[in-house]
Amino acid sequence: MKVSKKRNKVFFAIIICLLIAFVLLFNPNTGSWSLKELMDFGHVFLFGLIAILVLKLIDRGQGLSGNRVKAWVITMFLGGFVEVVQLGMKDRFFEFSDLMNDAIGAFAFLAIFSVYSKPLRAFTVRILSVVLILSAGIPFYIVFFDEAYARLNFPLVNSFEKPFEISLWQKDNAGIVRSQKFPAEGSCSALVSFLPGEYSTICKEGFVHDWRGYKTFSADIYLPGDSDLRITLRINDKMHDNEFSDRFNGRILLKPGLNHISINLDDIRKSPAKRQMDMSDVTRICFFAAGLSKPETVYLDNIRLE
Repeated sequence: MKVSKKRNKVFFAIIICLLIAFVLLFNPNTGSWSLKELMDFGHVFLFGLIAILVLKLIDRGQGLSGNRVKAWVITMFLGGFVEVVQLGMKDRFFEFSDLMNDAIGAFAFLAIFSVYSKPLRAFTVRILSVVLILSAGIPFYIVFFDEAYARLNFPLVNSFEKPFEISLWQKDNAGIVRSQKFPAEGSCSALVSFLPGEYSTICKEGFVHDWRGYKTFSADIYLPGDSDLRITLRINDKMHDNEFSDRFNGRILLKPGLNHISINLDDIRKSPAKRQMDMSDVTRICFFAAGLSKPETVYLDNIRLE
């Protein structure tokens, strides 16, 4: 019996190591934002399973409640270990959202698979745990519907008519919200706030990547006030090596009022210094301002290919 238990514990330990290795090594890097969010959501289930295996590994017949707490703490230590290791890996990052999903998954799975003396309590705890797990997937659901909407409306990249169209825009020292002011088309635009600092940037990754067969990249930008504003449009493909010279950087002088931006896709294709951009796999669009001394606001709308 003791030999059998020892073998089981060795088996559980091996499975835990394999799951940790999977989290660290599996990185398809397809450029799909919904896949990235799905992988983040997957932390809930992976670390939920790890928590159950840890619980079986440390079980020595002690109080079940104490064992669950220990299993949760050990699982969180493993989750933190994974995030720290990723700091030294290419294209991987320490993400607090992953740690949060690890915590949710470990807590919920331990709660679901616990033994309860009262059926009503068991039912209540398990239902609440399932709701907690499903709630952790909200970022994925939003991004999935946004990308599906983008595919249906392509070559329109963003119209900002739907609330979830904002979800795929990342911000760095900047802000972006939907607005009903100054739409170039439809009833809504995106109010973009560029803040003082070295750089102020908004970027989008979730859109149709294959731009072949189109001639121009277009967008409409309304600049309120009476002063000009210089911004830069950045576009890169999946092969981008994070060097300034390996992407398209188009400097744009905005005049007060409505500005129609139109850039030849052939110029974008030829923009990397040592190669041609892969127009079948364009992955990132950014608008940024540099060296601002005061906040600036623009209204972005109707981003499209033509």
